[in-house]
Amino acid sequence: MRVLLVFLGLVLTGCAAEPVDHNSTDVLFTHRMIAHNAQSVQAARLVQGRTVNARVIKLATQIEQGALNPQLAEWASRWESSPDDAGSVPGEIKNLGELTGLSGYAFTSRWLDTMIVHHRGAITMAENELSHGKNAAAKAFAQQVLDSRQPRLAEMQGMTGG
Repeated sequence: MRVLLVFLGLVLTGCAAEPVDHNSTDVLFTHRMIAHNAQSVQAARLVQGRTVNARVIKLATQIEQGALNPQLAEWASRWESSPDDAGSVPGEIKNLGELTGLSGYAFTSRWLDTMIVHHRGAITMAENELSHGKNAAAKAFAQQVLDSRQPRLAEMQGMTGG
């Protein structure tokens, strides 16, 4: 009887449960960034052999290297949840197939336009995480996204003249 009372006491006081350190915004941000980063890698890998623009080639290399973040997968696994409705990923690349048939200036121009929209999507997701997320590490990652994507976005816009 005493063991049962101790058990009930733990359950009723919440001591038996692990504290929740994240919310639905963190989960959505994590899953969307995983999809977003996978697309970043796919788009970056298209650059090689399709343009001779050294700035674009360097940018693509930076994008590919920066997109690899095992922390996102670890959070998704640890939190054992998926978003109720991930919906479309802001900045989702829908024209990846079109890019594969282009080369030279046409490829460079279309790729930059695509990546500008893609980076704006990352910025939107990061801003939402910072405003509504709960997990401190996810929010710190969101700040890193802003700190890296905003200058890169400006660079790409400068390369397109807009």
